[in-house]
Formats: sequence, structure tokens, C-alpha cells
Amino acid sequence: MTFSHTEKKRKARMNTVSRPAEFVIHIVLILFCLVCVIPFIFVGIISFTSEESIREIGYSFLPKKLSLQAYRYVFDLGDQLWRSYFNSFYITIAGTFLSVLISVLYSYALFRKDYKYRRFFTVFCFFTMLFGGGLAPTYMVCKNLLRLSDNYAALIVPTLLNPFNVIIMRTFKFTFANHS
Repeated sequence: MTFSHTEKKRKARMNTVSRPAEFVIHIVLILFCLVCVIPFIFVGIISFTSEESIREIGYSFLPKKLSLQAYRYVFDLGDQLWRSYFNSFYITIAGTFLSVLISVLYSYALFRKDYKYRRFFTVFCFFTMLFGGGLAPTYMVCKNLLRLSDNYAALIVPTLLNPFNVIIMRTFKFTFANHS
């Protein structure tokens, strides 16, 4: 398929923006980037400011008195900081692995056309996605019924099965099965 010279010019013009519009777009994007980056810079500057200076003057981009007191405090916590990092990594890795595993297993049951209760579990999955229980009832079920509190399971078990992930996995299996 070939295009004439005028058709190529018209397509090229459709994909370009005028100079003033391009300038405005760049200004808006620069402002957006600044709004996203400035809080991180501000936190970094404040971390090097002394507590007394913050109390007297307030927050500013130019610290009056430099201090490493905040960093000393963090590193004096000792084991608590590293334990927090371990908790974050453990819950993330274990939760992700178990969530993917359970989503794959559930979606396999929805994928199999010869499975007797496929329609029931599909409706159940859609229903729970559309009508969530809410924060307070979920907490009460985890705390009172499942007896989950003050352990890793309290953070991992409530997020094991996400209906949206199951539907995505089921759809992926259908597209994969159709291509083979």
C-alpha cells in the first residue's frame, strides 16, 4: 500500500503539535515533575536540619543549622530498623508467592470447561469483586473468626485471593489456549 505525497504530509501534520502548544505542554510537564520531586528534596533537606531549628524557624529549603541528629537516631535504633526491613521483604515475598499460587489454582478451576462447579465459582468470584465486605467486617472476620492477630498471617492471609487477579489469570489462560 503506497501513499501519495499529500497523504504523507497530512499524516505527518496530524501527529505534530504547534510550537506554542508544545511549549505549554512542556511547561505543564515540568511543573508536574517539580510537584512530584520537590517533596523528596524537601524531606532530604529537613533530615539534615536540627530539631531546634525546625522548632524555632519552621520548615525551610535553606537550613539555618545543619545536624546529623536524625540519622544518629535512626541508626541508634539498632535491630528495630533491620527487623522492619525483614518484615517488609518477608511479607512482600511470601504474600506475592502465595497470592499468585492461589490465583493460578482458582483460575484453573474457572478455565476448565469440564469442571462441574465452574459456573458457581465464576459467579462467586465476580460477586465478591463487585460487593466487598468493607474494612470493619473484614477486620472482625480476621480477628474473631480466623484468630489472626499479631503475626505474619494477619498481613498475608486477607490478601491471598484477589478476584481481579483470578479473572486476569483466567483470561490469560483462555488466550494462551486459543493460540496453541
